[in-house]
Amino acid sequence: MGFSVLPADYRTRKTAHMSPIRTILGIESSCDDSAAAVVQSDRKILSSVVVDQSELHAAFGGVVPEIAARAHTEKLDTAII
Repeated sequence: MGFSVLPADYRTRKTAHMSPIRTILGIESSCDDSAAAVVQSDRKILSSVVVDQSELHAAFGGVVPEIAARAHTEKLDTAII
């Protein structure tokens, strides 16, 4: 399996046959983090925000699933807005 080498100006070149650039919202939640990113289809990152829950779980010595799930629903909007 090979790969193709793209010209250096590939990401900035505008030609009639190219698709319009799309903007994509990505949302991710791991066990103790919530994150959101806005990227464009040409791989340009417009925004990337991570909301950490470490302080919520520190007293328990590890991640507490119920606390993590509640924090995701309460804090994810702060990553998106």
